[in-house]
Amino acid sequence: MTAARGARRYFPIPLVGVAAILLVLIVLTPVLIGSGVPAAGTIFTQAEIIVDYPGVNMTSYLYLHAIGNIRYASLSIGIAENYNWSAPPSVGSLRWGNWTNGTNLVAIGTSYAGNPVAINVSAYYTTAKVGSAWYVAIIAFEVSGNTLFFRSYTTGVDVPRSIQLTGSQQPVAILLSDVGATR
Repeated sequence: MTAARGARRYFPIPLVGVAAILLVLIVLTPVLIGSGVPAAGTIFTQAEIIVDYPGVNMTSYLYLHAIGNIRYASLSIGIAENYNWSAPPSVGSLRWGNWTNGTNLVAIGTSYAGNPVAINVSAYYTTAKVGSAWYVAIIAFEVSGNTLFFRSYTTGVDVPRSIQLTGSQQPVAILLSDVGATR
C-alpha cells in the first residue's frame, strides 16, 4: 500500500472538498453580510408587534420594534375601544384612540386594560441610500378564561388562533405585513 493510497483512506476526496467549501464560506461570511444600513423590505428591517398578557389587572402590553437592530422613522400603535368580539365591526367603523406614536425610534410600547381589543400598528423605515418600507397590521384579541384568542384583519399577517395563558406560549410575536415603499 502506497502512502498516497493510505492518505485517501483516511481523507476521502469528497469529504476534503466539502471541508474546503465550508472553510471558504466561514471566511467569506462576514463579507457577504454587510455591516452598513440594511435595505428596506429585508428581514433586518421587518417589524413585529409583541403581545404580552401576563394576567395582571387584565392589562395587555404591546411592544413594536424591528427584528434587526434598526431605527424607524415612524412607529404607531392605535387601540380601538369599540371592538366587539362577538359581532366584529368592519375595520372602517372602528374608533382608533389611545394612539402611541414616535419618530426616529428603535421601539415603542403601550398598555391597555380593555378586553377585547383591536390594535392598528405601523412602522415606517426609510433611508436615503436603500429606500423605504411600510409595515402594518390590524389585529384583534380577546381573553376568555385562560385562553387568548386572535384575529388578523391584514393580508399577510399570520396570528395564532389561540394560545393558553398558562404556559410558556407568551409573549406572542407577530410579524407585520410589508406593504412596500411610499408612493
